[in-house]
Amino acid sequence: MILGILSDSHGRHRRTARAIRLLQDLGAEVLVHCGDLGGKAVLNELTGRRVWFVWGNTDVARPLLSRYAQQLGLAVPEGIPLCLELAGRSIAVFHGHEPQFTSLARLIQSERIAEFETLVETLVRESPLVRAFLPAPQDRGIDATARIDARARIPPRTARCYILFGHSHRPADLRVGRVRLINPGALDRARPHTVATLDLKRDLVRLWQVDDKAAEADPPRRFKPH
Repeated sequence: MILGILSDSHGRHRRTARAIRLLQDLGAEVLVHCGDLGGKAVLNELTGRRVWFVWGNTDVARPLLSRYAQQLGLAVPEGIPLCLELAGRSIAVFHGHEPQFTSLARLIQSERIAEFETLVETLVRESPLVRAFLPAPQDRGIDATARIDARARIPPRTARCYILFGHSHRPADLRVGRVRLINPGALDRARPHTVATLDLKRDLVRLWQVDDKAAEADPPRRFKPH
């Protein structure tokens, strides 16, 4: 199963629609939006798809947006992290500004890997779990995502759990123990705009550019961070 990951639309609904088309062309069967949707127009683009999302720090009209999302038939997140079970893998979704995510970032920064893995397991265990398709289809404190993006990679192993997040507008793909953290980048306030695919069977992550000027016939463009 291929998962399409996007984040930080900030109301850019046309670019979000282009990103969704790109991800679907790349074989994504399920979409996850990591927050900062930015309004009803972006929720409209998610409608009718196999998709989950979390709220970001700029989604300030949350009660109104939650009611609207429910009217569209979208699954409104019940808590943080949003925990999914897909293709036998556990996936925890944050935006990246939450206190829980900050706690994880601090453990990575101090290289307390065993404590980090234990906290991930606790958060996943104590959060409502969505077993996808098994019955049916203003910031305060530290910038946790900046810390995580800067960490050195741990030698590759197959991930036991994935953490998806946004907020920093910087793509990231790193492993900490048996946890793989993925930031797809952003669809606004970033250059270039990027999304990500995650092949759950192969544990394969790829980043892709979203170009507003690309023609439909243009091939997808990979993005490789420096």
